Amino acid sequence: VLSGGGVAEKLWTPGADTSWMDAVHPKDRDWFQRAWRRATRQRSSFDTIVRVRLDSAVDRFRHVKIIAAPVVDENGEVEFVGTAADAEEHWRARMREKLLARMAAVPAARDLSEAFLTTAAAVVPELADAVAIFRLVDGVEAGVRPADAPASTSPERVGLAPGLPSLPPLDTDFVLGPVAQRAIESQEARLLVFPPDGPPGDGLSDVSLRWLREAEATGVALLPVVVDGRTVALATIATCRGNPPPDEADLSLLRDVFQQMSGPLRRTMELQSIRGKALALQQSFLAAPPSIGGLTITALYHPADSAAEVGGDWYDAV
Repeated sequence: VLSGGGVAEKLWTPGADTSWMDAVHPKDRDWFQRAWRRATRQRSSFDTIVRVRLDSAVDRFRHVKIIAAPVVDENGEVEFVGTAADAEEHWRARMREKLLARMAAVPAARDLSEAFLTTAAAVVPELADAVAIFRLVDGVEAGVRPADAPASTSPERVGLAPGLPSLPPLDTDFVLGPVAQRAIESQEARLLVFPPDGPPGDGLSDVSLRWLREAEATGVALLPVVVDGRTVALATIATCRGNPPPDEADLSLLRDVFQQMSGPLRRTMELQSIRGKALALQQSFLAAPPSIGGLTITALYHPADSAAEVGGDWYDAV
């Protein structure tokens, strides 16, 4: 029995046809096996934090700190003796610090696409296998708008673990599913845990459902990103290929991390607004060329800084 944070949890124990390695989280098995074999080969101490399956459910895990040291008995045989302690809260605190450090570059992002890309790269593949972020305008995604309204945004598909199928291209008439729409409207995170036979068809868009089934998704978290009371993006985070779906603790960590971006995103949005106004102002300075018989006059604009898209002078070319 593992006790931590005032909660006692019983760890899973293997049966006759299973091994102790089956108790380790699928994403941790490769490196954990290498570290364990190295310790046994070198007869060195073993100190690590690993996710171990709980007995209450096959898809629930908890971080455990394992410390073991080799002991030689009187016959020269080596066995490892050690302890296992709950490390869930410690790991989540360290992971939160690590994620926020990875996103330190977001305030310097040139636009929202780059800001979202940095954020998505921070959580893949440690916390998720795929991240797709949908940009919103006035709290509404292009696919949620009425049919006669202009589609003014496009999804930013970023963050994909190795081995997963490519995210499909989306048509201009792509529509988010009802579950995603409710998450946007309520500004509340939603967690979808799929059954063993794959995602059900209810509540998901057709294109999303096809990709999730191909990727063997086990769960999806929907996180609205809210800035100044307005939803500016919807982050969809998926776990795939046998990896357990995110639990409520994972959802809380992801929500905290994505919502920490409200400040940088606000500044990025303000800069984009200022840039748009500056460009509109410059365009307004361009008067129609005069009409002179026998001559064709064209107005040319030479920007001083093509990256900033502002500055420069207007010239009349004859």
